[in-house]
Amino acid sequence: MAALGFAGVLGCWFYMGSVLKRQFEKAFLSTTFIVVTPLLFLLLVIDDPVIILRTGLFLCLMFYVGYFDFKTKTIPRFVHPLILLVGCLGINGEWLMKQAIPGAVTLGSLMAVSGWLIKKTTKQDQAIGLGDVKLVTACGFYLGWDAGVTGLMIGLLLSMLWSRARHLKRNEVFAFAPFLCSGFMIALMLLERMVYQ
Repeated sequence: MAALGFAGVLGCWFYMGSVLKRQFEKAFLSTTFIVVTPLLFLLLVIDDPVIILRTGLFLCLMFYVGYFDFKTKTIPRFVHPLILLVGCLGINGEWLMKQAIPGAVTLGSLMAVSGWLIKKTTKQDQAIGLGDVKLVTACGFYLGWDAGVTGLMIGLLLSMLWSRARHLKRNEVFAFAPFLCSGFMIALMLLERMVYQ
């Protein structure tokens, strides 16, 4: 059964790669894709096919969103419901009430208020977009409260380090989702026991 779940993940991974390649003709995706693909085989360490499918699909979606936002500075609208759907795979009522819903509501509200405050204080239209807010809300649902907060903090730290290293000006716009997605993937790997209890 685990092999079947893993085959589904590989199918989605290669389909996602072909979609990105069609969308962005001059993409460096081929080398990135080749480097990341063997890492998916680490999912075979997990015995539960539902967890393999859930984790693999989440990683595929995070990679897709991060790359798409890096290229276009937008997040496709269809990914948020997909993350929520993947987050519903194999969860129980206790997890839903204690982790998933509080994670989604709290992290989404925190991002929405932060975006509003940044827009009001800096007079910038393009601070934290609605796509970023919806992404954090969906990932908060998938990861739950504990791992979601950790992932958000890691993503914010990565974005601050990157903007300092690039010496970005205060009003320069950059893609935020690659950092958020990286933070959520790192949190999933570090705290996977919390996510799959």
